[in-house]
Amino acid sequence: MDNAALGRAAATFANGATGRVAHIEVLGRSDTRARHGDDVGYPAASLSKVPLAAAALLAGLDGTLDLSAPVPSSAWGSTIYPSVLGALHSDLTVGELVALSIVTSDNPAAQAVLERLPAGAWERAVTTLGCPQMAKPAGYGDDDFDGMHHQLTTVDEQVAVLTAIAARDELAPLYGWMGSSLLNQRVSAMVAPPVRFHHKTGSLDGVLHDVGILDTGTHRAVVVALTRDQADPVATQAAMVDLGIAVTSALTT
Repeated sequence: MDNAALGRAAATFANGATGRVAHIEVLGRSDTRARHGDDVGYPAASLSKVPLAAAALLAGLDGTLDLSAPVPSSAWGSTIYPSVLGALHSDLTVGELVALSIVTSDNPAAQAVLERLPAGAWERAVTTLGCPQMAKPAGYGDDDFDGMHHQLTTVDEQVAVLTAIAARDELAPLYGWMGSSLLNQRVSAMVAPPVRFHHKTGSLDGVLHDVGILDTGTHRAVVVALTRDQADPVATQAAMVDLGIAVTSALTT
């Protein structure tokens, strides 16, 4: 493993434009950590679906949420944006909607889960994840998008969430769903099996995120790439691709 190369990878991404930060941390190696970029709040966007999924899983385990309960298609809601639910017409369970909210980042699926989350489940989950101050999202409907710019997250919150998911057996399904993400145009775009990026993206106007755990089979590294106010989203996405290539190379050297 090339520690210096990990630092260069984070610095190259963060220094490519203003409004970027990168954090890389190899789990189990306190001497391997790099962070470069603007240490400010970033709109959470769809990154909030990860603690939402964790909250649903934990509520399922404590018996306050029935993950096997059916949710009729008539209750899924609608959106002007693409949704995997548009291809489905049979009832899904709460647990299946949780999985779809991560694997496909589906907004109506996440909204259906949010509406069924029992009182206190979010607060218990973010405390378990090590980020007790993380705000519960208002919603994932089309009318909620403007407000999403004001729900902020930090690098430290994302590192805490990812570290907890990697460590806790009860969150293993979430780790698996993140590894099955179908949104692989950023950090994981050029990451080939058997290496896998267990991750979640987030997107709003000028905002592109990708956070997750890069698993090479030998090392697991938390990788957090957050951005805001990006004037050239295509260039930002390309920089994330380069970040994934560089981190993978450094971890497998």
